[in-house]
Amino acid sequence: MLTAEEISALVLSLQVAGLALVLSLPFAVAMAYILARKNFPGKIILDGLIHLPLVLPPVATGFVLLILLGRKGPIGGFLYDLLGITLAFRWTGAAIAASIAASGRVTVSLRRSITPVTAPSRRTAAPG
Repeated sequence: MLTAEEISALVLSLQVAGLALVLSLPFAVAMAYILARKNFPGKIILDGLIHLPLVLPPVATGFVLLILLGRKGPIGGFLYDLLGITLAFRWTGAAIAASIAASGRVTVSLRRSITPVTAPSRRTAAPG
């Protein structure tokens, strides 16, 4: 049987994972569609930004998020001054960090499935 502390840790993990999923999936689907189907100036830069959390060490990504979302950071300070919201060292901040870490992986996977099939590939795959 699980203790109360173990149940609390499990519930917290599910909360963080659930919110991370809700935050990352719409963003990842939109970015995958845009990167797979559209051509626009700055596409390479956007693609690089999507891959950034994948190539940076997790500590570096966490540090950047802490600087941005901390109470004295540009985003965290704005949210705290305007709405009284604190993200750093809260489960919601952990969910935001998890969604940023996951969104790159999800975007890359979805982009491969959304990318249009080219004409030579269609001829190769066609029966007969």
